[in-house]
Amino acid sequence: MDCRDNQLRLSLLRSPRWPDPHCDRGWHRFTYTLYPHAGNWVAAATVRRGYELNLPLQWILGEVSSDNQPKTLPPIHSLLDLGAENLILMALKPAENEATAWILRCYECHGQAAQLCLENYFGLHIGDRVNLLEQSPAADPSLAIKPWQIASFPLQRP
Repeated sequence: MDCRDNQLRLSLLRSPRWPDPHCDRGWHRFTYTLYPHAGNWVAAATVRRGYELNLPLQWILGEVSSDNQPKTLPPIHSLLDLGAENLILMALKPAENEATAWILRCYECHGQAAQLCLENYFGLHIGDRVNLLEQSPAADPSLAIKPWQIASFPLQRP
């Protein structure tokens, strides 16, 4: 996307002929939005708004109580909070090894250092940082995340 004078332009497909003469041909569906805001992209939480557009909240019908009525939930509740607006949750997944319950992977999105301060509904505890292969190269008890850094942490059940 670019803008010149009084014109906005959005290029969605290139349709090159090499190396694949058939690439980008056929039907395509796109979602895009214009997000006017005051201040810079960091102050406007543009990264967060992009995730909200591309990964919308999905709901799943839960259990019913013993009297066959839906269980009620509080009007506002957080299952997982990383404690910093510039940390983006990329994955919360089962760990590859059996000694760890879950892996939390996040990244810093504003180019500013952040401190992970995990609050969660499940009572999970953060272990020492691991690499992307979920190996502990060296014990790193720090929850500090550098600008633009991807960080992975094992989470243990209590």
